[in-house]
Amino acid sequence: MSHPILTLCVISFDGYECPKWVRSLLEKGLGGVALFKRNILDFSQVQSLARSIRDGPKSFPPPIIAIDEEGGKVQRLKKIFPVDESARDVGKKGKDACFAQGQRIGRFMRELGLNTNFAPVLD
Repeated sequence: MSHPILTLCVISFDGYECPKWVRSLLEKGLGGVALFKRNILDFSQVQSLARSIRDGPKSFPPPIIAIDEEGGKVQRLKKIFPVDESARDVGKKGKDACFAQGQRIGRFMRELGLNTNFAPVLD
C-alpha cells in the first residue's frame, strides 16, 4: 500500500548497495534517494547503485536519484570526479563559466545514472 506523502520524500541510507527496506519504500512510491560520500566507491559501483534504484519500481515519475555536487568543499563524487573550484569561485568568472561547470557536472551525473543535483546550495 502506498501513501501520497511518500512521493514527496527523499531519503538516504548507508552503504554501497540499495537496502531491501529502501527498495520496499520505492515500490510503495518513495520520491527518491539522496546519495552521499558513504554511498560512493567507484564509477561502476555508482552506476550499478543508480540502476538498482531506478529500475526497481515501475513508477511514474521515476524516482529521484540525487547528490549534492557543488564543487569546492561540497563534493560527494570527489573520489571519481573532482571539482576543485567552488560554485562561488566559478560564479566570479561569469555566467558562461557557470554554465560550463554545470554542464560538465551534469554530463558526468548522467553517465552515472543520477538525475538530480542539489547544487549549488539548492538544499
